[in-house]
Amino acid sequence: GQVVAMCGGDQEDFDKVLPLLECYSKTAKLMGGAGKGQHTKAVNQIMISTTMIGLSEAFIYSHKAGLDIEEMMDLLSGGAANSFSLMKLGPRMLKRDFDPGFYVEHFCKDLSIIQD
Repeated sequence: GQVVAMCGGDQEDFDKVLPLLECYSKTAKLMGGAGKGQHTKAVNQIMISTTMIGLSEAFIYSHKAGLDIEEMMDLLSGGAANSFSLMKLGPRMLKRDFDPGFYVEHFCKDLSIIQD
């Protein structure tokens, strides 16, 4: 019940499967005709990957600048820099826990679809 279902297709078909989608999704939305769900997923992956890269670079910069990274995280989580990546991945990164928490090959597949 934590995923977001990004769907493409006809409204009538979407309405038929919506009760099933609601069993495992916190939200489901029809984004337009066939293929629009996949394009929305691509946008999602672009946003996630660039946010993770930005967080990694910010931590490296913080370390090299001699900042207390935990204090920096605490402060910035209260403003516009707050994100899922900062709150969930940041603490793990500080512990040097780089387990991705998902299948990297699926992420790479999604990014290769974008390139195609």
